[in-house]
Amino acid sequence: FGLLEKANDLFFGESALLHVRHSPSVTDFSLLLIGKAQGEQINGAIIERMFRLTRDQFANALLGNTQAERHIRQVSPEVNPVKLANWTLERLTIRLEEYFETYHQNFHSTLGCTPNQKFLEGMRIYGARRNVLISYDKNFIITTMPTTSKGDAKITNRGVKINYIFYNSVALDRYSLINSRAPVRYDPWDGGHAYVYCNNEWVECFSEYYKAFKGMSAKKIAIATECLRQKHRMAGKEYEITAQRIADFLSSIEEEEKLAMQTMHDSEVQEMNSKISQNLLVSNTEGEAVDVDNKVNQSWTPKILDTF
Repeated sequence: FGLLEKANDLFFGESALLHVRHSPSVTDFSLLLIGKAQGEQINGAIIERMFRLTRDQFANALLGNTQAERHIRQVSPEVNPVKLANWTLERLTIRLEEYFETYHQNFHSTLGCTPNQKFLEGMRIYGARRNVLISYDKNFIITTMPTTSKGDAKITNRGVKINYIFYNSVALDRYSLINSRAPVRYDPWDGGHAYVYCNNEWVECFSEYYKAFKGMSAKKIAIATECLRQKHRMAGKEYEITAQRIADFLSSIEEEEKLAMQTMHDSEVQEMNSKISQNLLVSNTEGEAVDVDNKVNQSWTPKILDTF
């Protein structure tokens, strides 16, 4: 736990391959990209085989599942999944973990044993291969955050503009960086800050309206932006959406009801993310994982295995 293994190959379509080839996540974690022609079948990761199984055996058995929405015109109000949903994120997470634990302890006919036994056998034969592990640290968290549609942003005197909001930092206040483009990442659960990749490191930048956007999720900001558009569209007006107008909207109580449900969702997700991150970061410090960010002294000595 707290560690991820580097994938030997990552498969992308031709357009996606050009988009991610120079991504920091590719260069930092030494990933190998393999392109494919459009329509050609690809080989997915082993974990993808669990997605459909989890959906069929677990998710579709829960009250409020969305199977009925496949034929939405035949769904009556009494059986609408929206009205039947009663699972909180915390309860759902606990039950999902119990499902995975139960699945891996059950006999698997193809493997001839339980998945846990097969995993332990593989660890005994091949070892942990700690030289290919990726630490679950701050650098990994930032790199896997969402980005803009272009993947980068232009650095100006005001900083970088991400989703109508300007973010700036002292590290960006250099003449050599002005008018250049750099990869960016934004925190989906906190609109008060974002990250810019420059000088071979991620630089944390803060919004010019930090007080208004701190703790605001990207979804909530998007809802506020759309409400502003609809409000002025109905009045027959059109004006530019700016960070200040979004901040003023979020600070007002006029649209509190529209944002209340999203606020409840955000608080629940943030609480779960905090627990998950804390557990992963703590467990990561207990092992002997290799720090992939440290480029010095990363040599390793191969272990001679017994004959088998």
